[in-house]
Amino acid sequence: MPHIDKIYLDSNLLMDFYIKCARKTKPYYEPEIITFLAERRGLPKFISSFSLAEIGARLKRDFPEFTPEYLMEFTKVLIRTIGLGVIQSPTIDWRYVLRYSLLCRDARNSIHIEIARSEDLWFITRDKDDPRVKEIYPKVMGESKFKKQFS
Repeated sequence: MPHIDKIYLDSNLLMDFYIKCARKTKPYYEPEIITFLAERRGLPKFISSFSLAEIGARLKRDFPEFTPEYLMEFTKVLIRTIGLGVIQSPTIDWRYVLRYSLLCRDARNSIHIEIARSEDLWFITRDKDDPRVKEIYPKVMGESKFKKQFS
């Protein structure tokens, strides 16, 4: 069983949380992964400024009234709830990103994988993305397997 000491969360794992917040559903909805992560305060958890840009773009598309202030507010809630850290200026080596983008055929995932690699973080993603991405970066784990590591 691998030792998971710090993680980088794929933005798609957090999207449901942000969507519910954008819909102003109260109390703020906590997807199962959020509750799970909140119970593991000692595990360092990260997203990046790139993740927030990706989330913000999706929310603005789906909710035209969405503002940067909302994104900041909801991110602060997430930071308090699960002990989330935000990587401000990720190191991205273009050589890795080129390789990853050709192998996984997804520009956004290739950037997330490179951020995780450059920070030596486990990349936690949706289960369906795990096998495809694992070929590229060995420290990748789907959400289900990740949760099993702690049971």
